[in-house]
Amino acid sequence: MVAVSKTIESIPDGSGYNKIFRHRWRTSTNALPMMAISRINRITEGRKWGWTFMPHENMNYSRENWYEDQTLILTFDNEMDLIQSKLEVADLL
Repeated sequence: MVAVSKTIESIPDGSGYNKIFRHRWRTSTNALPMMAISRINRITEGRKWGWTFMPHENMNYSRENWYEDQTLILTFDNEMDLIQSKLEVADLL
């Protein structure tokens, strides 16, 4: 549990959940693994980045597995961070 806590604490100020920046990567998954957060933090070196989820048309929040009907969107302030993340993180998503 300590590793998870340190990963979350290492997200730079102004970055994180529901932070939207110019450079976007629409993934093909519905979740963001902690290992991906760690890797992106290393890539971005303190620069801003964020993630959000885009609900699908059939989203029904009352379903038990509602989270399956969304897509993870990663966003970056720096275009090179987006490119490097696609190269280094895609295998985790």
